[in-house]
Amino acid sequence: VLSLIITSCSGTIATTKKEYKITPAVALKSDWNLNTTEWFLEKDTLRGIGGPMHWGVIESKKKLPENYEIAFNVNMTKESLFEIMLNIDKEQYIRTYLYQIDQNIVIGRGVYKKGTD
Repeated sequence: VLSLIITSCSGTIATTKKEYKITPAVALKSDWNLNTTEWFLEKDTLRGIGGPMHWGVIESKKKLPENYEIAFNVNMTKESLFEIMLNIDKEQYIRTYLYQIDQNIVIGRGVYKKGTD
């Protein structure tokens, strides 16, 4: 079973064209499992709200095929972290994350327990 989870502890996410403010936001479509107080869709930008002790998490309800490719842009503020969790099998997954403090991209294995973010 393949799925996709996106996490962020950044206060702002923007496209390469424009940074969006907290103003009018709409709920995401039903293809996602999320906490609606943590994630908002503002025009073409998905914005997550998190912090050092709690991450905003969004999970795709759609199962990904065995072979797939994803492409996206991320705009991060200082001291923030952005992570993509792929191929989740129970609590194990393949992780790819960008950690702003270390100026580093890391690919490896991770453990995720729902509700402990």
